[in-house]
Amino acid sequence: MQETIDSILFAPGDKLSLEEYASSLSELCQNAKGGYEQLMLTAKDKSAPAKGVKAAKKVEEKYKARLDELCSMDFSACTEEEISGYYREVSTIITAVREANDLIKR
Repeated sequence: MQETIDSILFAPGDKLSLEEYASSLSELCQNAKGGYEQLMLTAKDKSAPAKGVKAAKKVEEKYKARLDELCSMDFSACTEEEISGYYREVSTIITAVREANDLIKR
């Protein structure tokens, strides 16, 4: 899965420094938070489909606290392995947000 994440985020052959990797993860967290917040706003709309609202609530219950925690972390002191693990975790959250968002927009 990490190879997939890297291939999407970085051009082939690019090797990022640990600082760049940490900075990129911070940006990804902020982007995930923005997507999550937009999902929650959309879910509050009275015309939102019930299935989508239910999916948004599940995302909120399962990921809100962890996403807040990840967004407040300083990744500059992390090892490459730790950052890689956080990338996978944030990617999982992004996937859940996108899936819920797809249900709301139907």
